[in-house]
Parts: sequence; structure tokens; C-alpha cells
Amino acid sequence: MTKEAFSPAGKSAAEISKGATEILVLSEAEVMACIDLSQLLDVLEDGFKALSQGKVVNPPRPQLDIPGAGYSLAMPAWMEGMNLTVKIVNVFEANLAKNLPSHLATISLFDPLSGLPVCIMDGTFITAVRTSGSAVLSVRALARRDARIATVIGAGVQANQHLRLLPLVRDFAEIRVASKSFDDAA
Repeated sequence: MTKEAFSPAGKSAAEISKGATEILVLSEAEVMACIDLSQLLDVLEDGFKALSQGKVVNPPRPQLDIPGAGYSLAMPAWMEGMNLTVKIVNVFEANLAKNLPSHLATISLFDPLSGLPVCIMDGTFITAVRTSGSAVLSVRALARRDARIATVIGAGVQANQHLRLLPLVRDFAEIRVASKSFDDAA
């Protein structure tokens, strides 16, 4: 005979339902409207400081390969006082021929005390702006104050975000874009 776990209300685990759960769902456009680029770099800097101080639980990301198609990356993270967050990035290079982004992301937020889902949002824009923001944060911290020319290598999605963010950290006279394709860089 096994002992079954019971809730404080005397119900077995099998009798407990989470009930109706309200989950906020955000589209890419709604996510974009929520992000203030003028505050992004400071928020990223705070996040990197917390990470370096060991305040962020951030295990290595697993990769799931889909032969002949692409791969999927799972990136969980948590910090005291924040929601549990899991970002899934799917990388399918052939999407470009279908007029779809090669990198598609979804971010899910969960209550850290119960595990209940709180929000599911498109993460494609966040992924691009966070990656570019990290590089631009490096420019803010490390580039000479009198630097007048910046160069962006590559002309994809992240390059577009670099072009939006670089003017926030320096008054560049010129931002150059280097790309394998002249049309992409133009």
C-alpha cells in the first residue's frame, strides 16, 4: 500500500486542478511597443552585472537538432524577484526562402512560486534587440569617447538594431555596414 500525497484541503494530488489561469499573450508588435530603446542598455547592463555576481540562475542551453531543417535552443533563466523565464529560439535557415525569419523565438514567463504560466510572448524582436544591445553596451563601455566611425559586420536583422542603438551611445559621424551582399548593406 502506498501513501498518497494530500493537499491541506484533504484532496489527493489527482483531485487538484489549477483552475482557470489567465495568461497574457503578446504579439511581436505588442512586445515592440513595450520596449523603450532608451532604457534598454541600462537594463541590459543591470542584467549582466547580476549575472556576473551569480544572482542569475542560467544553466547551459540545450540544443535539439532537426536534421535537414534546423535546430531549437532552450534558454531558461531566473533571478530572485523575477519570473521564471524560458526562451525558445528556433533557427531554420531555409525560412529565408519562404520569406520568414531564420530565427524565431518565443518567451514564456512563469510564476516562480507556483510554476503557473504568466505570459507567452513573441521573442523574435527581443532576441534581435538584446543581442545588438549587448554589442552596443560594449561600445558604450569600451569605445573611445571621441570615436566618430562605427562599423557593423553583417546586414541582417541584428544589424538593423545596431543602427538604431549605436546613436544612443556615441555621436557617430558615420556608421559603416560591411556585408557579403552590397544590396543588403545599402
